[in-house]
Amino acid sequence: MTGASTDPWFPFGLGGEAPLRLFCLPYAGGGASNFLPWRLALRPWAVAPVQYPGHETHLHAPCLRDFGTMVEALAQALLPYLDRPYGLFGYSMGARLALALENRLAELGCPPPQQLWVAANRAPDGVAHHQGVSALPQAEFIEYVRRYDGVPEMVLADPEWSEMVFRVLRHDFALIESATLPRPSRCPLIGYCGRDDDSANAALMAGWAAYAPLGFVLREFVGGHFFLRSAPEFLACLGTDLAALHREASHAS
Repeated sequence: MTGASTDPWFPFGLGGEAPLRLFCLPYAGGGASNFLPWRLALRPWAVAPVQYPGHETHLHAPCLRDFGTMVEALAQALLPYLDRPYGLFGYSMGARLALALENRLAELGCPPPQQLWVAANRAPDGVAHHQGVSALPQAEFIEYVRRYDGVPEMVLADPEWSEMVFRVLRHDFALIESATLPRPSRCPLIGYCGRDDDSANAALMAGWAAYAPLGFVLREFVGGHFFLRSAPEFLACLGTDLAALHREASHAS
C-alpha cells in the first residue's frame, strides 16, 4: 500500500512492504504530508504518516479537542495495520499522543511497538506548559505560536489561509491541555531535541526516562523546536536508529 488510500487516517498509504512500519504522529497544526519526504530518506522502512481529523486531507472531519477521544480514535485507526513489527514516532504534540497511544494499545491487548520515538516535547510529568493558550485572544495566540517559528510568513500574510491554520492550532492546543498523565511504555524510548528549543531542550526532555523502564536515549540536534527542518543529520540519525533496532530484533529472534 504505497499510493493514495481510502482510509482518511492514512491518506498516503502505509509506505509499502517493509520489515518495520513506522507510524508518524504530527505536531500541533501539522499534517501527514510533513512526513512524506521521510519515505525516501528512511528506506527500506515503511513510513506511515497519520492524518488527524480536521487536518490537511482529513478536513471533512471535525478537529478533536479532547485528548482521550483522540487517543481512542488513533488506537482504532491503527488496529487493522498492526500486522507486522511497528514503531511510533511523535513530534511535539505527537510525542505526547504516541505514549498515550502505546498505553491504549496495551489495554487492547496489542503487541507493543518495537520502539517509541518522542521529539520536541518535554516529559509529560505535569500540566502542559502552555495551559490556557487555546483560549487566548487571537492577537496573543498568534504571537505565542510565532515563537516556535512553525508557521511560514507567507501563511501569516494571507488572512484566509492564516485563519484556517490558527483555527486548527487552537483545537490542537486545547487537545494537549486536556491530556492526562500516561503510564510508562512497554518498549524503549528514544528522544530527539533541538539544542535551542526553550520549550523542549535536553534538560526538559530528560524526564522521559521515567516513562521508559526498558531504556531511554536522548539525542540532541542543532536548531530550535523545528530542528527536523534545520538539522540535516536528523533523518540520518533516525535511519541509523531504525537499522540498529532491526538488527537487535533479528538477533533476538
